[in-house]
Amino acid sequence: MGANMETPVGAGFLHRLDPRSKIAAVLVVSVSSFMVVRLEGVAILLAFIGGLWALGGLPLEPAYGCLRLVRNIGAFLVVTQSIWYPGSRVLWSPIIPRWLPVVGGSGSVTAEGLYWGVVSTGRLLVLLLAFPLLTATTPAGLLVIALVKMGVPYRTSYLATAALNLVPSIRDEAESIMQVQMLRGAEPVRGRGLAGLVRGYAAIALPLVAGCMRKAALVGIAMDARAFGSKAKRTFVRRIEMKRSDWMFMAACAAVAFLAVFLGGSGVMP
Repeated sequence: MGANMETPVGAGFLHRLDPRSKIAAVLVVSVSSFMVVRLEGVAILLAFIGGLWALGGLPLEPAYGCLRLVRNIGAFLVVTQSIWYPGSRVLWSPIIPRWLPVVGGSGSVTAEGLYWGVVSTGRLLVLLLAFPLLTATTPAGLLVIALVKMGVPYRTSYLATAALNLVPSIRDEAESIMQVQMLRGAEPVRGRGLAGLVRGYAAIALPLVAGCMRKAALVGIAMDARAFGSKAKRTFVRRIEMKRSDWMFMAACAAVAFLAVFLGGSGVMP
């Protein structure tokens, strides 16, 4: 029985690949994102990941969530790097007015720092968009088998995939809690001030944590009932095997990563 037995009808190209090839691709793209220091390399990686999202038929909602997260973190990175990153092209100086005592006249915004802040934001976006290519296209059972085939202990593999599977359910449960509270007259979390956000998320966190603890207890009981962690050697009903398409996919990922590092792995500003 091959890996495609768990692949839904009409699934995209990425769903039919061996999980090991997708793990290797995500690792290659992630490592190369740390090596690029120019916008050319970041743009190549983002374009490649965008193509894989389209090729895999992945929904756009997770991508929008990543963009919203990067929007806030990226703004912080751009501001801090533009101020603290050393550079010779000064765009604005001083940041602190000269009439202030002690610290007056200090600080400057450099073009190199602004550029590096944009690059850092792009690298973060690459990392966030790369991992759904694996988790959203690979059933948990096949991911466990792939990790075991790669030499990872079964207990570690199972716990890692179980944690990944809990993320969507926790997100859905948090959304359900918010909707229930709104039906009962509570103000929505979005569009409120800082104090309102703190109170709103605190009201969501308590039932969410309680629900997660209850779910974890049920999972623990189920694992004990199935003798999880026994010393017996495990066997698997499903089998996975690397095909020609998997090798071609990994070769394409390696080529794109090499191109990104070659064009964007040296220097800081053009």
